[in-house]
Amino acid sequence: MDLAIEAVPGVTRCRCVYDKEKKRLIAFYEGTADAASLRAHALETLPPFMMPTKILPIEAMPLTKNGKVDRAALLALSREAAARRRARTKKREKDL
Repeated sequence: MDLAIEAVPGVTRCRCVYDKEKKRLIAFYEGTADAASLRAHALETLPPFMMPTKILPIEAMPLTKNGKVDRAALLALSREAAARRRARTKKREKDL
């Protein structure tokens, strides 16, 4: 799955994480490509069960002390971003 997304021009690295709590795949990628083109490419090349629910850009992959991509840190970043989105939505609803 990572390789399918990395094949898109403008993607330098991609890693996917499974969120057990929400039972979904999340793809994180480095590069200049836009998420819409990545989604379109993934729909063409991946079977439905491998399709990430979210495809998120990231400046740099977090690494472990051994130099490997820290998938737990990626999952934490996803949850933090979701919490910020919920907070902004609640604020907008309150302002209305």
